[in-house]
Amino acid sequence: MEWPIEPLPITELFLDQHNIRTPLSEQDQNALIRDMFANESAFELVKSIVQNGLFPDEFPIGIKENGKIIIIEGNRRLAALKALNEPDIVPSWQHKIRSIDPPKVTSIRVTIAPDRTSALKHIANKHTVDYRRPWKPLRQAYFYQSQLDNGKTIEEIIDEYPEHNVPRFIKMLQMHRLAKSIDINDSLKAKVYDERIFPITNLERFYNDKNVGEFLGIEFDDYGNLHGKIDSREFEKGYKKIVEDIAIGEIDSRKYNSIAERKEYLEALPPKYTPDKSRRGSFGVEDFQPQEPPQKSSEEKRKLSKRTPTGLFFQSDIPFNLPSTSLRLMYNELRDIPVEKFPNAAHDLLRSFLECTLVNYLKATKEYNSLQKSPQHNPKLGEMLSFITSDQCSSFTDSNLIQVVNQIKTNWSESYSLERMNMINHNEHWNSTEKDVRVAWAKIEGLIKFLLNPGK
Repeated sequence: MEWPIEPLPITELFLDQHNIRTPLSEQDQNALIRDMFANESAFELVKSIVQNGLFPDEFPIGIKENGKIIIIEGNRRLAALKALNEPDIVPSWQHKIRSIDPPKVTSIRVTIAPDRTSALKHIANKHTVDYRRPWKPLRQAYFYQSQLDNGKTIEEIIDEYPEHNVPRFIKMLQMHRLAKSIDINDSLKAKVYDERIFPITNLERFYNDKNVGEFLGIEFDDYGNLHGKIDSREFEKGYKKIVEDIAIGEIDSRKYNSIAERKEYLEALPPKYTPDKSRRGSFGVEDFQPQEPPQKSSEEKRKLSKRTPTGLFFQSDIPFNLPSTSLRLMYNELRDIPVEKFPNAAHDLLRSFLECTLVNYLKATKEYNSLQKSPQHNPKLGEMLSFITSDQCSSFTDSNLIQVVNQIKTNWSESYSLERMNMINHNEHWNSTEKDVRVAWAKIEGLIKFLLNPGK
């Protein structure tokens, strides 16, 4: 059964609060939109829409639920479109939106799924992970920061989200700000600054420990606000050491989990890291200013650029252990083709290489004759992909690779999909970008590596 595609007014579409990675009130659509701008780079999508328009092949997925059209997939896009029409929804970005002469997009085509279950099953397959992948704790904390930035008080946020532990995240925000305020090595600073990778829960176990609080001379009120009781420079001595040890992995999820272990850690610290609590004072988070994020040096940028191949891969990453000379020549071209300059040729070559390596693999495993095909021609790429994941194929047993192949066959909207690769090969109206090709390669790389080295 095909899902219908309907043109619908933007004003009649609603973001799905269940698809946001923290549960939010379904009544406050504007809060969801502001969060998309604060934490999901929705303004970048605004700029893309202004510059390029909407991509004609990508439709949000919606369902009809309780008399409304709820967007299950495409919330960031919907947030961008609503903000384009009503910039006041996102106060922190309204001037930027108005300054780029936003177009009035009043309607958009939406794919209507028959129900939420069907939509979520499609989304789960598309992203290959749980569709409700939760935000990490620090990511959740910065959602509440976006609410504070838009003028709400902590009390108002607590009233609005009574089932959430808002003070926990206020505390987390303040302790992360303090971590970013400390003068530490740039290589560690980069990790501390990145809210998506910094292991804040390792730090949380420490600052929630009463012994650690006494050691650092801090306490928290009922709202999660920090109150320092000693000289701020003394606090910084101990806190810096803890933050550094978390950043380098000395403190991780397996170490210092118990009160006794944390107490032992504090007692073992050298005197230079031990705050002098006799030096009384008071401070709050506002007394610390985050330092500038570390900048990569020219040498670091040069080294980083060296790890991005001109072609699709480095030969050392993808060994070639087949006796076929013709495949070897294709392999060399795929390795060396300048993807940035020739993305369409690279995408087409990737499809051809996958097809040819599959033929070679099936012949080498003596399963080629078991595959139904035309007597005059090799089987089509889609037929071979279906065969190697079927019960008829006995040699292709890696469950992870089978999952990848199933995604190639079904995830039609992705650049690695069979449909997209067929379009670049057959559709005169279709073009690829460098990003399309590299995303496709990232998905297909493991399969290609196996086909080139089946014995391994």
